[in-house]
Amino acid sequence: MIAQVTKETEAEYLRRLGQTPFFSALMHTVYRSCEGKGVQCFLVGRLSALQVCGQCALLCGQPEDEAELASFLSFLGIARLKTQGCCPQGFVPHALPLLRYDEQRIVPVPALPEGMQLETQPSLIALCRMAGLSDGTVPPDAFAADAAARRNRGLADIRALSLDGELVATAGVYALQPWEAYLGAVATSPLYRRRGCAGYLVSMLARTYASRPVRLICEEALVPFYAKLGFAREALLCDCVLEKDCEITNSIN
Repeated sequence: MIAQVTKETEAEYLRRLGQTPFFSALMHTVYRSCEGKGVQCFLVGRLSALQVCGQCALLCGQPEDEAELASFLSFLGIARLKTQGCCPQGFVPHALPLLRYDEQRIVPVPALPEGMQLETQPSLIALCRMAGLSDGTVPPDAFAADAAARRNRGLADIRALSLDGELVATAGVYALQPWEAYLGAVATSPLYRRRGCAGYLVSMLARTYASRPVRLICEEALVPFYAKLGFAREALLCDCVLEKDCEITNSIN
């Protein structure tokens, strides 16, 4: 049985999240910041919790009835789902590394790239001009409003680098909870890549919040980059992409 979360079942929803790496921090943060706008939350069976924003969804826990879940996701029009391991029918699974900052390693923060200025309260509208910016949990078209809500409630710390008044790179802690800091939306404008922008921002944020676990997700190809900054592989998540979307991509390629 899948039931939408109400005020009466809110405590059960949050209980199911526990302190599950990645999922708990993100789903708590979104739930607290959205105030019921633009996001839907569900209890799935007796054990799992589902959060939906646009065509993106997060599933915390292992569902007892994957067929029911697949049907429900189809009804909602979900195109992308991140889980702890299961992949419902109709989706194609992709392994997604979950990395954790190793605070025991002494990795110095790289120098601020020459000529650039650190912005601790960057304009989110300006950031959204960087195409496709997302923290991996909400669609890009919802990024600005969602990020603003999180930052206004003290649930996010978003940084950027500027050059001559133009924002050229960004990274942020987008789920700031006592038990975890989730780092995401790492992006650099194409003209300014390979200058150390991302390395500086990620390292600085990781060191700032190292009193708690600092985690991020990335593509497999980027694991070596983050390893140089002090991150180590902790687990593999499952990034489930709607099968028909994969077919369209493959036909184009």
